Parts: sequence; structure tokens; C-alpha cells
Amino acid sequence: MNKNPSPWPLETGDQATTAAGAIALVWDGRFQDQKALVKFKYIRNQGKMQKLPSAFSAAWKYQQRVGQLGLLPAAQHPAVGVLSPAELVSVAPSRPLGEACGEGPSGPLLELLQDAGIVVAKIRVTGSRALGIHRPDSDWDLIVPVWEEQIPQVRETLCRALERGELNIPEASNTWRRIDQLFPGGGARVVESRRFAETVQSGNSKVAMIFVEASEPAPALGPDWECVGRAVFQGVVRDSRHSAFKRAGYVLETRQGPVHGICYHKLGNLLREGDQIVVAGWHYIQPPDRHYLVQFYPEPDLLGWQCPPTA
Repeated sequence: MNKNPSPWPLETGDQATTAAGAIALVWDGRFQDQKALVKFKYIRNQGKMQKLPSAFSAAWKYQQRVGQLGLLPAAQHPAVGVLSPAELVSVAPSRPLGEACGEGPSGPLLELLQDAGIVVAKIRVTGSRALGIHRPDSDWDLIVPVWEEQIPQVRETLCRALERGELNIPEASNTWRRIDQLFPGGGARVVESRRFAETVQSGNSKVAMIFVEASEPAPALGPDWECVGRAVFQGVVRDSRHSAFKRAGYVLETRQGPVHGICYHKLGNLLREGDQIVVAGWHYIQPPDRHYLVQFYPEPDLLGWQCPPTA
């Protein structure tokens, strides 16, 4: 583990230890200049590492637990971890496949990704396996660099493998359970329309993939942006080319004009051009008059479809 959090910025998938003894997964190392967006994953309790609730499938429980633990006493947004280098004690970078407890997940997944154009050598491992605190049956958490134009082929390859039974949806997957609850038509419709296939069972391995941009992105929020509070918008998605990434980006055409969405929960990954949606989150304005909506958790940062998607 690197005892000096530099070099900055951190990368998605790095895991940082705070002064409170919590271990946080970096969601976006370039959230703001010199600030990283993180999700707390573990807290030390009676000498053992205790895992916190999922920020996606148990969003309210996660936020409540973060508040109870006092991990973010001065957060601008409740239970949202935005940390600077001075707030970190150490950083454990994500690790290349082969360095993190074995060669990688079993089954055909890595070969399928390679066939879809992914450079497997650039995939990194995060989570418990990167920290060395995993069990034999622990999930594989993979950071997968991908170019925007590769995403349709990657999703097509993975969804076809799900339909053929080469890959499977993991039993008792909380991610897919929430998708079943929140997306019209559920997980079956998601696979049919090639919107998401990043949580799978490959052989004996459960795998959760996080897609990140292959190129280095600019900070998500600019220094002159003003947060004007909570807001709700409804409209039609006009651009979803960046929706598959951990920092999911989309453009929503509303009656008030275009709103640029930045979503960090998995519902953002399901978006497609033409979707009619209603969204809630933190409203930012970039001078002189460019509007953004930033979403962290599925509750309270709603993303809902107003009618069944057509594709």
C-alpha cells in the first residue's frame, strides 16, 4: 500500500484509507481539481474489516450508515464522499490482472472481452482481491478501460453470451434485483436491448465490471460551477454516448433547455437516446448558463423511465 496518497489524481478503482480508518473506493479521481469522489466500502470494527451496505442496491442504508459513523462531518452533499489528498492516510492502487490473487476470473469472460476489442492486459482488479482480504468465493471487481466507440460491440458480445448461457446472471445478485425493480421490463429487457451486462457469472466466478474511459477525462465539475440546490427535470435523452462509464454522461432535452447529466449510479449506465425520463439530483450552473444535474445514489437521485423504452 502506498503510504503517500500522491501522485494525484487518483484513478477509478484505487482504494484509499481515511483518518477515521475507513477504506473508500475511488469512483472518480477527477471529480474536481484536487478532489476525488469515493464510496466507503469498509470500516474497521473490533479489529476486523466490516463491509458497508451497497450504495446502489441499499442506497438509503448506505447513506444512513455513513452518517452514523461520522465519516463525512463537513460534506457539501449528505453522505457523498469528496476527499482531498490531505484527508487520506494511504492509497492502495488497483492492480493488474495476474498480480491480484490469481490470473483472473474463471470461465470465458476475458476471452469474450478480448474478442470484443478490449485490451485485457489493461484491465485492473479492485475490491477485496486487490486488498488481499478476499475469500475464495469473493467477487472479482474489474476496472475495464474502453473507448466510447467500442461500447456497443462489448455490450453485444456480453449480452449474446448471456443469451447463449456462456455467461449467466449471478444468483441472488442485488444489482440485477434492483434493475428488475427499476427498469421497465426488468433485467430481461435490459439484456435484450443491450443496455447493461457488466455484472455476470463467468464459470465459478462472480464478476462486476466498471467501464472507464480509455483516455484521461477532464474534471467532472469545474471550479466556477455553482450548486444551486436540488432539482427535478423531465425530458428526452438526446445524447447517451458516455452513459456506460462509471461517470455516466448524458444530455437531457427539457422544456427549460438542455441539461447535462452526470450520474454515478448504475441506472445511468442503462440510458439510451430517445428515452423519456425524469431525473433528480444536485443542480449546478456553469457560467453563463449551462445546466448540469449530478447524481450519486439511486435514492434520492431518481432516474426513472416515464414510458417503456423502445430499444
